[in-house]
Amino acid sequence: MLYAYDKDGLFMKEPVSTGLELTPTPRGIFTIFKKIPSRYMQGPIPGVTDQYYDLPGVPWDLYFTYQGAAIHGTYWHENFGKQSSHGCVNLAPAQAEKLYHWAGVGTFVIVQD
Repeated sequence: MLYAYDKDGLFMKEPVSTGLELTPTPRGIFTIFKKIPSRYMQGPIPGVTDQYYDLPGVPWDLYFTYQGAAIHGTYWHENFGKQSSHGCVNLAPAQAEKLYHWAGVGTFVIVQD
């Protein structure tokens, strides 16, 4: 579950998908350091999985690790509330857009179980 707070309290609460067992979402305290409104993502992830993915136009990307972990919109599945990603935090596109416009570079991100 994603919780976003501002000075007035809870801004949004949304189900998310996080990393699979072989590609876990990093745990810890981070800050958003880069925002990109749309990104082409493709893989596999060398040394981790040979599963290929080809995803044009991944929307509303908020990067919180230099290894590529981000909070972003996800149009290719609706498995929110379950582990489904290659390490990113997946949100429904409309909720990702709302978060993207609310969160600035420097916003804290805390990832925990």
